[in-house]
Amino acid sequence: MSQYASCTDMFSSLSAVTTDQLTTLSGKIKTCMASAPREVICRGLGNVTPKLHLLEEHLVPCVKRFGVGLSLLGEQGGEGIHHEMNILSTTFNSIHDELERLKTTVYHHCVSALPQLVPHVPVPASRSARNKD
Repeated sequence: MSQYASCTDMFSSLSAVTTDQLTTLSGKIKTCMASAPREVICRGLGNVTPKLHLLEEHLVPCVKRFGVGLSLLGEQGGEGIHHEMNILSTTFNSIHDELERLKTTVYHHCVSALPQLVPHVPVPASRSARNKD
């Protein structure tokens, strides 16, 4: 596998990215840049190509800021989320209350995309507890 492909596997992920994975990714990017053929890195007056510049200078800060790989941040990621939301919307179409249907749809999407969020989601009060108020 090429050095660039090993970087791509890491930053194209839909999963949350840990600090350890960011450190590994940063190291792989350095290795990739060091092993790239000179004709790939140098164009014209020795400038780094835009793609490699983005990889070297901006990728790790972007992934660190958003906490996920780039797959969710591009057009294809958006289309994938749209498709998944449509499927979930159809699944929960039998919930009559629009707000409850939307909350259920978004909750299930978040749980499938980032399961580590589950412990942080507040547990709703039971119906009997809500009716007592």
